Amino acid sequence: MANQNKDTPGSGVSDTQVSQKSAGGKTGTVPTPNGVASVEHVSYLEDVTGGEDIPGYSPEEEAFGTVVISEKNGVYMLNADFENLPVLGDGFFYEGWLVDTSTGGSVTSTGEAVLNKNGVHVNEATFDNVAIMMYKRYVLTLEPRDGDPALATHILAGPLDWEMQNNNSGPSTGIFQDYDPALLANARDGDVIIFFTASWCPTCNALTRDINNNLDKIPADVSILKVDYDTSTAMKKKYNVRIQHTLVQVDENGNELTKWNGSLTLERLLSQII
Repeated sequence: MANQNKDTPGSGVSDTQVSQKSAGGKTGTVPTPNGVASVEHVSYLEDVTGGEDIPGYSPEEEAFGTVVISEKNGVYMLNADFENLPVLGDGFFYEGWLVDTSTGGSVTSTGEAVLNKNGVHVNEATFDNVAIMMYKRYVLTLEPRDGDPALATHILAGPLDWEMQNNNSGPSTGIFQDYDPALLANARDGDVIIFFTASWCPTCNALTRDINNNLDKIPADVSILKVDYDTSTAMKKKYNVRIQHTLVQVDENGNELTKWNGSLTLERLLSQII
């Protein structure tokens, strides 16, 4: 491979083998603070280690992540968040990569993934060229600090979906809002899901974005009710919730029917309803 600095976002290196396990993606239009619309591409990353024993990498749970690439006035900002990545020793680091999956394609580094103030690994980079759209895949690797610029062990990967979609879909047919006990009655003839979310939780935010981008796809008989994980102590105790991004399906009296963690999309959430 060409001799490139791994930690320089936008630096290109030659082609590499990349796992083709797909995690899916979503594109939407979001407002910016000054009222100018920007395009936001959301993609999801899955573990591609196959459960192998990897030196320096010992996760307690399977890792996963979200990549958000927003564009405004020709500037592309990449923000990736990762869940369940273990903190590494001094001899290793995580690095993000954009991959052109076409024959003879290239890869470019998005730099080192670092811990933010909430203890979550994040990877951020900015690009000022539309050529970024030639990259169809994001890969997070585990790298030894050995000065070798080649990609090392693949940890997470997922496709980048650049296809534009129209999100002016009108009002929701189902319900997605903050928790209201009066809405438990909707479980008589439908399904009520309580979503324990936190503003600092990247995967919670990813699910929220995906639901908001697909409001018209919420079935008319489904109500998704958001609960603040940080402040709703009584409800966490009632449903024995010990981690953010927990979803609880309940009956009309608020009794738990089933519970699960970590749906990243509305489609996956709906598939868990009993």
